[in-house]
Amino acid sequence: MLGYLPLAAVALACTAVAAVPLDRRANRVATRTALALFGAHVADRGRRRVRRKRLLESVHAPETYRMYAAKTLLYAGFGAVVGSVLGAYLVAGALAVLSTSPAAVRATLPSQFGFVAGMFGDPNLSLGELFGALLASSATLGVAAGGGIYWFRWESLSYQANTRARQIDESLARTVAFFYALSRSGMAFPDAMRTLAANRGVYGEAAEEVAVAVKAMDLGGLDMLSAIERLADRTPSEKFEEFADNLASVLRSGQSLASFLDEQYERYQADAESQQESFLELLATLAEGYVSVFVVAPLLFITILVITSLMGLGETLPLLRALTYFAIPLANLGFIVYLDSITESLRATREDRDADLAAAKLLSSVRRTRDPDSDRVGVERPAEFGASGVA
Repeated sequence: MLGYLPLAAVALACTAVAAVPLDRRANRVATRTALALFGAHVADRGRRRVRRKRLLESVHAPETYRMYAAKTLLYAGFGAVVGSVLGAYLVAGALAVLSTSPAAVRATLPSQFGFVAGMFGDPNLSLGELFGALLASSATLGVAAGGGIYWFRWESLSYQANTRARQIDESLARTVAFFYALSRSGMAFPDAMRTLAANRGVYGEAAEEVAVAVKAMDLGGLDMLSAIERLADRTPSEKFEEFADNLASVLRSGQSLASFLDEQYERYQADAESQQESFLELLATLAEGYVSVFVVAPLLFITILVITSLMGLGETLPLLRALTYFAIPLANLGFIVYLDSITESLRATREDRDADLAAAKLLSSVRRTRDPDSDRVGVERPAEFGASGVA
């Protein structure tokens, strides 16, 4: 039983680490431990520190760079220890399996696999060879586990940033439409930003970005232009960064804000239409390829195998079974996964579609003009309302 004590300790430690994201106290203990062990190291070193700081800001991480980097090193070290222990048990288990007698293996396996029995028997390793095998396995698996955790922690930030960038791009058109409608109604732009930030659940990630600027103004004391410029530096979306930079320039120069927002809305709508046309062309190409590769080709191959078997030229039943039960389903599953990955950036949730309809309804009630010098006319009264304002 004592031989399994390290394995039990590793399992207990993994359970404690798994509770860190779920329990505030465990997270606080892990953060303090990481800062005590690696805080001074990560504060002064790191070739990619600037890029990683921006990634943390772009995903709105609740941790600073020093905290996140220290915890990454702590988790990587823990993973290396766990991998080393599991590597030792892996070698021990492999040696225990290989020590099975060849006669027992031949009696268990079918006669066609009798040659496998030659791989079994007493390994007859010396103490030095056994120590070398355990050391190599522990070091290999430990380094792989530690490096994998370190890589995953930082790459997950890039994945989250890319996901947020796609979501911001999807909601940018309706966000601009919302700003345009409020600006045409005469509302001050800081109040329009606060109104959008209060409806983050409807207008998506672009509203989340604006909410950061609103917090900087209301809690941090920044002026509107500085908050918008800071927002452009922190956002993961290139489109939103360009929009924020242009917006700050327009507000600074005193140009017509409504005219600028109208042009930006038209531009994003045209970009969305072009993207949808390209996507439809891609789907058409994939459909033709699917029919050729996953329908016609397997049918031809199955026909050839059946004819070959009927003519007595060979036994093709195992190959037919493998093709029917494994190759074709796995190929279709792979195609579904690929199709899901390329459509991820264009899929809209029900909330996104409802927000698009709400933005379009709001925009349709605003009188639009190509004359940037015209007076603000606000929101027109809908046609179903009379002069008294009662339906």
